[in-house]
Amino acid sequence: MSKMHEPTAAEGTAVLAAIQSAEQAANQLLERARASHDQLLARARVAAAQWEQKELETARAEAQAELDAALKASTKAARPSGSAEASKLRAQGDRVELDVHRLVTDEIPLTLVTQLTLKVSGHSREVLFG
Repeated sequence: MSKMHEPTAAEGTAVLAAIQSAEQAANQLLERARASHDQLLARARVAAAQWEQKELETARAEAQAELDAALKASTKAARPSGSAEASKLRAQGDRVELDVHRLVTDEIPLTLVTQLTLKVSGHSREVLFG
């Protein structure tokens, strides 16, 4: 039978150093992967915020166009007969403003809070939002 080789202290030290070196290299690789992940996550959040801003701007423009059209239609339907009443209505300033504010909280669970502020002045009328 062959005799098993007993490792020497120097060989054991060399193996331990190799293991520590491999562990250090693995930790460095893990840190680079985490940094890359964090950068990608930050870019995704910026892209999501930009997309949300574009969506809000589009929705606001569409809502304002609908409000303008509804206001124009309601003003035509409710024209006063006398010129004194007409000038009084114009002086009041028939206005409808809609502000939409959204707050997205990027957590688990994701939350979206929407606040609508409606400012209306002028004569009584019905305005439909589509």
